Amino acid sequence: MEQERGYGLVGDLVLGLLEEIENCRDEMVRLASGASLLNQQVIEMSIKLDLLLNEYHSFITKR
Repeated sequence: MEQERGYGLVGDLVLGLLEEIENCRDEMVRLASGASLLNQQVIEMSIKLDLLLNEYHSFITKR
């Protein structure tokens, strides 16, 4: 497999996951700023963010 950013496969996976977490967080904040925190889209984005954070935590604690 090719290295994308020069950090090795594992480093690139972690960076990609962190980028996805940040994008998801930004989207959740954007949605929440224009709607209730109980809005279904906000809740779904919050769940997605939780899953990404759990994946990241699981990944870094296995190392």
